[in-house]
Amino acid sequence: MSMDNWGRKFTCGNSEPGLSYMYDDRYVARNPQLKAPKVMVDITPEGKFTHLFRISPPEPWRELRTTLRREGKFRGSDEGGKPFGFFTGATGITIYRGDAWPTEYRGNVIVGEVANNLVYRARLESNGVGVTAVRADEGVEFLAAKDIWFRPVQFANAPDGTLYILDMYRELIEGAAFLPPEFLETLDAMSGHDRGRIYRIAPADFSGRRRQPNLGDASTAELVRLLEHPNGWHRDTASRLLYQQQDQAAVAALEKLAVESALPEGRAAALTSLAGLGALEERSLLTALDDASPQVRAHSLRMAETLAPKSQAIRAKLATMTGDDSLTVRYQLAFSLGAAPGPTATRALVRIALQDSADSWIQLAVLSSLHQNAGAAFESLAVDAGFRKTPHGVALLSTLAEQIGGAGNEGEIALVVRSVAGLPEAETSLKETLVKALVARQNDAGRKKLLAAAGGQTSELLAGVIAAAKATAIDSKADDGKRTAAVQNLRLAGFKDAQPLLEKLLQPGEPLAVQAAAIECAAAFREDGVADLLLDAWPALSPGLRTRAGETLLSRPAWLGRFLTAVEEGTVKAFEIPAARVDLLRRHPDADVAARVNRLFVVSKKSRQEVVDRYQAALKATGNPLRGKEVFKKNCSACHQLEGVGRPIGANLKGIRSRGMASVLLNILDPNREVKPEFLAYTLLTTDGRTVAGMIGSETANDLVIRQLDGTDVEVRRADIELLQNSGLSFMPEGLEKTVSVEQMADLLSYLNTLE
Repeated sequence: MSMDNWGRKFTCGNSEPGLSYMYDDRYVARNPQLKAPKVMVDITPEGKFTHLFRISPPEPWRELRTTLRREGKFRGSDEGGKPFGFFTGATGITIYRGDAWPTEYRGNVIVGEVANNLVYRARLESNGVGVTAVRADEGVEFLAAKDIWFRPVQFANAPDGTLYILDMYRELIEGAAFLPPEFLETLDAMSGHDRGRIYRIAPADFSGRRRQPNLGDASTAELVRLLEHPNGWHRDTASRLLYQQQDQAAVAALEKLAVESALPEGRAAALTSLAGLGALEERSLLTALDDASPQVRAHSLRMAETLAPKSQAIRAKLATMTGDDSLTVRYQLAFSLGAAPGPTATRALVRIALQDSADSWIQLAVLSSLHQNAGAAFESLAVDAGFRKTPHGVALLSTLAEQIGGAGNEGEIALVVRSVAGLPEAETSLKETLVKALVARQNDAGRKKLLAAAGGQTSELLAGVIAAAKATAIDSKADDGKRTAAVQNLRLAGFKDAQPLLEKLLQPGEPLAVQAAAIECAAAFREDGVADLLLDAWPALSPGLRTRAGETLLSRPAWLGRFLTAVEEGTVKAFEIPAARVDLLRRHPDADVAARVNRLFVVSKKSRQEVVDRYQAALKATGNPLRGKEVFKKNCSACHQLEGVGRPIGANLKGIRSRGMASVLLNILDPNREVKPEFLAYTLLTTDGRTVAGMIGSETANDLVIRQLDGTDVEVRRADIELLQNSGLSFMPEGLEKTVSVEQMADLLSYLNTLE
C-alpha cells in the first residue's frame, strides 16, 4: 500500500498494477443498513493486459521447456506466443513524493513487475472523484533490465528526495505449482536467497547525497518548520515525531503554519499535528475550511469530524460548503456531514444529493451519512419532481426506502409512507418501486406488520405489485426478462400464496431463466414446504438447475435434513451433488450433519499422487482440441469461463498455456496442493439458521458476498453472521478423474494449450 500527499490510498496485486481505495470503512460501518460497493477500483485502463516493454531475454527454464517440446519430450506447444509482456507480478506500488526528481514526476505511480524485470510508471489524472493511472513512458519502461534476476519488489521515498528500489534478486519468481515438476529436479528454487540489491534512482545531475539533518535531534521548532518541506519523507517524519513527543510548545507555531505556509501540504500537515496534540481549535479549522486549495479544504473536512459534534460554528460552516466548486470537496463533505447528524446536516445532504448524486460515489457518501434522519431526507428528495424522474433520483430514493425499511424505525417508515402517498397518480410505477424497496428486507411476518402499520394506499400498492407479478410470471407470451423480474416480486407475497405459481414455474416446459428465478424466489422463504417444492421438481430439473436447487436445499437445517433423506431413499442420487459441495458438508458446523454426510458419500481411498501419476499419460498423448472444448464445457464450465462458455467463478484461465500443461494437470487433479486464498471455500451460518457455502466474492465493512457453486452471489450483512468458517480447501473439487478419462484429459489439455 502507498499513500499520496493527501492520504489517498493505493495498492496493487499480481495482475492488478493499480487499485485505488474510494472510501474509508468507518464511513460505511456507521450505517449498518448501507450496501456499499467494493472499496477498491482498478485505475489502470488496460489492467493486467497493459502492454509492457520488456528487454530481458526469456528465462533459461522457459527455453529448456520450449526445446523439450520441440523434441516431443514434453507436452505443449513450442511457445509461438510469448508468455510475458503483461502484468503477472505487479508489486510495491509507491507514489513518488520526493523533491529530487523533476516536477513532472512528483505524484507519479511507480510499480514493480518482477516477472518482466522492469519498473512501470504512470501519471495520476482526475476522473470525477477518483483518478486514472495513465502510462507515463511511451514505448519504453521507466526502468527495464536485461538481467533476468532483477526482481523489483518494493520502493521507498528517501530522505534525500530520491527513490530507492529493493531488488529481491532471485533466479525464480514462479510458484512451484506453475512449473513442470520435472524442472524442479534441475532448478534450485532457492537460488539467490542469500542475495539482494538496493538501488537509488536520482537525476543525472544529482550531485551526491544531500546533507541530511538527524531529525531525532531536531528541536520542536525545527520539526514544525519541516512540515512544509517539499519532500514528503521529511513532512511524514516530522509529523510523527511531533505526535510522539507531545510538546505543547509547538501549538502556536503550528497554528501560524496552518494559515501562512506557502505549501498546501504544509498547511494540511499543521492541522494534522494540531489534532495529534489535542490542540486543534475551532478558529484554525474555520480558516482552513476556506483555504484556497481544494485538497486542503477536503483534508480540513476530515479534521472537522471530531469537532463538529460540539461546535455549532463548524456545523454551520459545513452546511454552507455544498456549493464548493470542487467535486472532491463535495464528496468529502457528504461523508463528513455524517459525523454530526441533525436537521442542518440532513438539509445539506439533500442539497448535495439534488446536485451531485448522478455520481454513484457521491450517492454512496450521502447514504453513508444518512444513518440518522433518513426519513426526513427521503421526504425532502421525494417532493422534487425533477429529481425523482431521473434514473439516479429513483435509485437514491429506492435505496433510502430500503434502508429505512431495514432499520425498522416506525417514525421514519411513516415519513416514507406519507411521501409515497403524496406522489401524483401518474407516478404509480414509482410508487410501486418505492413500496417494494420499503418492504424488501422484511420477512413475511415483518412485511405484514409493516403494512398493517402503514395501511391504506401502501398496502394497496403492494397488493397491486403482487397481482401484476402473478399475471406476468405465468404469461408465456411475455419476454423472459419481464417474467424473471416478476418471479422475483413473488417473494413479496407469502409462501402459501406463491407456492402454486412456483410449482408451475418449475415445470420443464418453462424457460431456463424462469425456472432459475423460481428457485431463487423459493430460497427467500423459510417455510419447510420449500424443501417439498424443490424435491418434487427435482427429477425434471436440468443439471444446472439441480445445482442451484441443491444450494437452496442445503441452506437451512430443515431443508438439509429432507434433502439428505432424499439421498438415502434414492430420490436424489449421491453423484448429483458436486464434489466440492460434499467436501464442505463433511465439515458442516453441525457434527450430526457431518457424520450423516460421511456415511452417505463414500470417500475414495486413492491418494491424489496416485491419480496424478496415472494421468501423466495424458501429457504424452496427442489430444483433440475440439473434443477438449466439449470436455471443458461439460466438466469445467460450471466454475470457469473460456471463449464465452461457462461462468467466471474460479480462476481466470486466459493464457493458462504459459504455466505448462504438466502444471495445469497437477492443478486439475490435486487442487488442494497449492490454493490461493481467494479460492478457498467457506461455510457461513447466519443468525436465522441459514447456511451459505462458497468463495468470498467481495466484502465491505457491512457486507460479505459469497459466490456459490452455481454461480449465484449471496450477500449477507455482517450483523447477521453467526459463524464464518474457512474449510482450508480449494473451491475446486477433487475427483475430476471420476468423470474425465485419461483420453479426455489429453483432449482437455490440448484445448487449453491452444488458448493465447
